[in-house]
Amino acid sequence: SEYDVSDLEQSKAFCDMYLGLLSGVKHPLEQETYLNKLASKVSVPAAELKERMFSFKKREYSRIKKQEEPKSSRKFGPQEYFLGFLWQYKEYFADYVKEDYLYLFEGDEQNIYKKFASYYNACACFDEGLLSELEEDELEKVSVFALYVENRVSEWREEDIKQEAERVFKKLKQEGMRREQLDLTARIRQARLDKDQDLENKLLKQYAQYIS
Repeated sequence: SEYDVSDLEQSKAFCDMYLGLLSGVKHPLEQETYLNKLASKVSVPAAELKERMFSFKKREYSRIKKQEEPKSSRKFGPQEYFLGFLWQYKEYFADYVKEDYLYLFEGDEQNIYKKFASYYNACACFDEGLLSELEEDELEKVSVFALYVENRVSEWREEDIKQEAERVFKKLKQEGMRREQLDLTARIRQARLDKDQDLENKLLKQYAQYIS
């Protein structure tokens, strides 16, 4: 061996190198044989070496698992962020829970918000009953949103939390208006192509609210 096992640092390096290799040996009898040989060579109980070898296995498993997991560039947008606020700090944000604001959300987030709004409008409160309204995957989603918010603002003052929620809500409204504008523009173009003058005029009047 190129390692001097009488030297502590070299002995440790030798053990780690050897255990790293042994962690990949599949057959337990073969693995046990080599472990006992190593234990004899470095004068360390085989049980302790085996425990360290398992730590190598765990580390390697974690590394492979991380490589296999698809990398996601998705970040929490205003919809997820705001839903996290509603869930985590329900008592502050009753004014934001109205079905009139449903257009601000899309997809799964819209379904979650709709259940928030329906429940609040029926009960005038947020309590444990809201949990039963959400599907398991919806509850899991909103719990993740809330955890993100909690990690971000847990050290903030109540007033700062409210201001942050107001800022996100304004951004939501801006995005909602932009989506509505794009949708109206597409419908106006289609009405024009279809030569439907009445519908085009009606849609133009709706669009005028954005430029008045």
